[in-house]
Amino acid sequence: AITVLRVDGGPEWGVVTRKFLKGRGIVLQMGEPNTHTWLARTDRFHRTLRQRLGEHFDRADTHRWIDALPDIVKNYNSSPHRTLSELLQRRASPGSITRNIGKSSLMLNTAIPHMEVNPETYEVRADGELLTCEPATELPMAQRYFLF
Repeated sequence: AITVLRVDGGPEWGVVTRKFLKGRGIVLQMGEPNTHTWLARTDRFHRTLRQRLGEHFDRADTHRWIDALPDIVKNYNSSPHRTLSELLQRRASPGSITRNIGKSSLMLNTAIPHMEVNPETYEVRADGELLTCEPATELPMAQRYFLF
């Protein structure tokens, strides 16, 4: 489970995002705004993605990236990564270590109930048990209420 999220302190990590993370027990560690001292892995992926998109633009003589993105990401996830390989002491790619992750891999939520929804009454049942909840009495402020 994610317990800590390190970010660069940019404006996208405003009140709503902080509240969302705090409500889920995730500690938000912020660096100086617009610095990337904690984001080396993300920066490395971003650099690789930009490089591969640039290569696609040159080869295809286009700047349309949306069609090429799925293949680029699939290729990235299938390519061995030095850091993973060193950590696991074998050739490893992101896809090879996450391919078999499923619901049963979750530490705190392995339940897979049989769900039923009555289309006429909108009743929802999990393993035959009716699920109900009271209407919300309080709602968090949505991002549209904040001007950046």
